[in-house]
Amino acid sequence: MAKKFVFRRNQNIGVAQAELDSHYLDECFINTGDLEILANCEDPRRILAGRTGAGKSALLSQLEDTEEHTIRIHPDALAITYVSNSGVIN
Repeated sequence: MAKKFVFRRNQNIGVAQAELDSHYLDECFINTGDLEILANCEDPRRILAGRTGAGKSALLSQLEDTEEHTIRIHPDALAITYVSNSGVIN
C-alpha cells in the first residue's frame, strides 16, 4: 500500500521556478534520456523547445552541472530580430 503524504501548515515544497530551486532540482531530477541528447554535439535533435513547466531550464541546469565545458548565454544577449527572422524556428 502506498504511503499517504499529508501537507502540514507552513511546509516548504520548493519554489515556483524549478531552475531557482537547486536543492529540490538536484534531488528530484529524473533523467529521461534527453540530457544525453542535449550533451551530444553531433545529435541534430539538440533544439530544446517546450511549454512552460516542461523542464527546459531544469535540463539546462543539469547540463551545466554534469558537463565540463558549458556556458549560459542569456536570451537578452542574442540578436532577437535575427532569431525571429530565422527559417529554422518557423
